[in-house]
Amino acid sequence: LQHPNIAKVTEVIDEQGLLAVVMEYIEGQELKDMIPTNGMSVDEVIRLLKPIALALDHLHEKGIVHRDMKPANVRIKPDGTPVILDFGIAKDTNEVAANMTQTGTAMGTQTYMAPEQMDAKSVTGAADQYALAMMAYQMLSGKLPWSIDESSARITVAKMTGGLKYLSE
Repeated sequence: LQHPNIAKVTEVIDEQGLLAVVMEYIEGQELKDMIPTNGMSVDEVIRLLKPIALALDHLHEKGIVHRDMKPANVRIKPDGTPVILDFGIAKDTNEVAANMTQTGTAMGTQTYMAPEQMDAKSVTGAADQYALAMMAYQMLSGKLPWSIDESSARITVAKMTGGLKYLSE
């Protein structure tokens, strides 16, 4: 995968069925560390998310779903270029029998996971787009739509029912 906003995977190691993905080192700061508590300006969010969205489009065109998009998996280079990292649980939807991850198992960071991903259903690029929208919300507001201390069960109910009202009770 050649894209200026995607870290290059240099090697995939398979040691007795245990897989490891080796990626290039990207100098810079994690996006999660750059989000102020009162949020970023709309212009800054657009400047950072537009190339990330284009990089995700590129991945999806190749049949790859990242499945763990979050600010901690985006590094901002010193020149301001955002780069997507950590393809450890990415899924190649072109493979009939993909051996990198399990089917029927929810994988990813719950805060950013799409409902179908939490339900361990077959995921598409839409799951990455959902995570990107969660990132946009966080970047603009400086927070997530629920407290980081919310229980996993309450977040799951809110996502699966489409309502955040359960989190305010």
